[in-house]
Amino acid sequence: MKQIPFILAALLLTLAGGCSEQIIEKTPVVHMLFSGTVVNRTTGRPIEGLKVSLADGLAYSSLLPPYNPACPPAMTDGSGAYRLEYTGKPIIHAFLYFEDIDGPEHGGDFGSAMRPVWIDYSQTSMQASDDSWVFDTIEITVDISIP
Repeated sequence: MKQIPFILAALLLTLAGGCSEQIIEKTPVVHMLFSGTVVNRTTGRPIEGLKVSLADGLAYSSLLPPYNPACPPAMTDGSGAYRLEYTGKPIIHAFLYFEDIDGPEHGGDFGSAMRPVWIDYSQTSMQASDDSWVFDTIEITVDISIP
């Protein structure tokens, strides 16, 4: 019997539109640039022709071959440099995979390597757009030496 006033109040607020403020959901979007250089650990020379892929470290499918890339892969150039661009949902933990896909063609059979990357959003800001929250571009440099 004591619940009737609460039920009536809820019904009146609903009918009167008292709590009808529209909730607008926005999707967060981030643009990240991953770049760096890959060198031979033994000689210190740059390694050309390595495939570099980015995977979301918190997505289970990213941890198992074939890796589920978060963006199109890049190739290292003659100076061992690579650049990956990612635009999508914020990632807090990622993996960069480095794979020698051409064998000994560019100076040796280097196999593959993986580097975990933690993304720090503390120095970035967000702006609202019509349907999303857009982070400032985050630039991350990962240099690596592999055998």
